[in-house]
Amino acid sequence: SKILFVQGMRDGNVQISLWPKFKEKLSQCTDCAEYKFLELENSGHGAAFENVKAIEAINNFILD
Repeated sequence: SKILFVQGMRDGNVQISLWPKFKEKLSQCTDCAEYKFLELENSGHGAAFENVKAIEAINNFILD
């Protein structure tokens, strides 16, 4: 099944420092499910629940 990864770019240091490596490793996967990244510049750790753009993207992703 497809996956949407939502990352608030004002998240904690650990999450932000690992985010580029996570994206790199996932992009190297040759047999992974379909995935999309949504990076939100002005959001923190709760971006998926607090950011209107994220909520809309999640709803659209589910309905797609």
